[in-house]
Amino acid sequence: MIQVNKPVIVLLHGFNGSLLNFEKLVPNATMYVVEGGGHMMMSTHSEEIEEVIENFFQKTVDYEDK
Repeated sequence: MIQVNKPVIVLLHGFNGSLLNFEKLVPNATMYVVEGGGHMMMSTHSEEIEEVIENFFQKTVDYEDK
């Protein structure tokens, strides 16, 4: 079985039990549910997603705000 050992962020518009296997394969995954999101959540919830991704980067990589 292949495992990913690097930090990963997963943005979801809903959660179901099938993702539990994903969490086993990617133990360093950060899952974030965008309530009311949908297929176009990058457009409809851009400020929320931007904040989530920025926080993820600040926690996982050397990040310098430019």
